[in-house]
Amino acid sequence: MEYLNRILQQLDYNKKFKYHSKCKKLKIVNLSFADDLLLFSRGDVDSVQQVMRAFHTFSQSTKCKTYFGNVEDHVKRDILKATSFVEGPLPFTCLGIPLSSKKLSVQNCITLVDKVVCRIRHWSSRLLSFARRIQLIKSVLFSISNFWLQCLPIPKAVIGRVEAICRSFLWSGTDTITRKSPVSWQKVCTPKNRGGLNIIALYNWNRACLTRHIWNLSGKDDSLWIHSYYIKGRDIMHVQMKKTSSWIMKSLLKARDAVRDMQEWQRMMQHGKYTARRMYFALCEAVQDVMWKRIMFNNYARPYVINMLNHNTCHFCQEVETQSHLLFECQAMRIIWYKVLTWMGINRSPGNWENEFNGMLGECGKKGVKSKILVCAFTKSVHEGWKYCNQMVFGEAVEVQKVVSKIIDTVVYRCWPKVKLRPHISNLLMV
Repeated sequence: MEYLNRILQQLDYNKKFKYHSKCKKLKIVNLSFADDLLLFSRGDVDSVQQVMRAFHTFSQSTKCKTYFGNVEDHVKRDILKATSFVEGPLPFTCLGIPLSSKKLSVQNCITLVDKVVCRIRHWSSRLLSFARRIQLIKSVLFSISNFWLQCLPIPKAVIGRVEAICRSFLWSGTDTITRKSPVSWQKVCTPKNRGGLNIIALYNWNRACLTRHIWNLSGKDDSLWIHSYYIKGRDIMHVQMKKTSSWIMKSLLKARDAVRDMQEWQRMMQHGKYTARRMYFALCEAVQDVMWKRIMFNNYARPYVINMLNHNTCHFCQEVETQSHLLFECQAMRIIWYKVLTWMGINRSPGNWENEFNGMLGECGKKGVKSKILVCAFTKSVHEGWKYCNQMVFGEAVEVQKVVSKIIDTVVYRCWPKVKLRPHISNLLMV
């Protein structure tokens, strides 16, 4: 390709050759990629003939297409005759991305949606847990979309459809868009320390990627094309948007206006280093951190959602029923947690909910095997105690010892596969 580049650069000395209107200042004739070659010239027969002569000097090609922009029909016919190429429609794809002088429509980006659906249909035939589905969404599906999001401003409708497909795959395991979502997608896309699952929100990530382009244009001088024809030596942070600007330039300037006054952007400008991850979190809606994050994640017990019944009195002791009372001020619930603690060799009386919860937060920060098992037992005890209360409310007679046995069996089942925990579990079972 270096030889072809030298041949095309010789056209600068050919009087019959005229540059493309947006390439004359930089004397650009060609752009070469891994498996693509783009040639530029003025839309007249003489210029195209000179380009073809130089190109045929390098090699003969039968897979080439000619793309026109604002060229009259009779000139098109003459150029196609001179090149022996066929006319290609706009937009055309280069490195998998659609290129066009007009704003991309949903139909232009349907390829991205098809790729996501194709992957999900392949996975839908397998029995995948929620954790595995989340991992596939985070890794594979995001990587498919990420290439597009880093290059172009993607229409909101396309992003919405991709996220709807991912949402349906997470909750139902299929690519069919459904309303089966117990938690909003906005909540799912929040970080773990804020109560979410840390899935990337594509719209905010696309905005963060666009601000990266603004950063590069602001601090780099090697973006020759846009510096020569749009910025013209000015600071990109102060360039005014024009009606004649291209659609992608307008998108970049809108992204600039959205982040220009943000504290995170100002901090990056001071340190001279841009981080897309930090900008992404700055663009996300501010949500307060949750206290239960350390218990929820890295816990060997399964996560559960608990909804308190709308009762004014406790079914066991006829006192006012609150979360603090149920866990573990009520004597019936206190006995369950006390027996689980006794099985683990912890001789103490259970405290109230605040004390027990804060104690478990402290245990989460420890690396000992006993702490890991204790947190798992606490999580399962809360869930089984809640179920026990509901069963008693609806008239189902359940023995306390059966509830305790189920908690112990579940803890053993969840912790036994962990090799480091087996010796301690074995000692507990021998007691």
